[in-house]
Amino acid sequence: MIVVEPLLKKPEADKWVNMSESWLEKETAAERIPCIHFGSAVRYDVADLRAYIESKKITLRVRRCVGVAGRTATNWPRAVAGG
Repeated sequence: MIVVEPLLKKPEADKWVNMSESWLEKETAAERIPCIHFGSAVRYDVADLRAYIESKKITLRVRRCVGVAGRTATNWPRAVAGG
C-alpha cells in the first residue's frame, strides 16, 4: 500500500520544522526548501521538509570543531566548567 502524506500549508509546515513562518518564507524564497504552487496557494511536501532537515545534519568531527582558544568538542565542557 502506498501512503501519501498530505501537503502542508505554511503555518503547518513552519510548525512541522519548529521554525517561524518568516524563516520558512525566507528559505523558500532562497529556493532551499521546495514548495508547490496551486494558483496563489503554496503547499509543502513533508518529504521535501524531511530532505531539507537531513541535508542540514552534520557529523561531528573533533579535529574540525575547534572553538574558542583552541577548545575542541572533547575538552569544551571541562574548559568551560573550569575543570
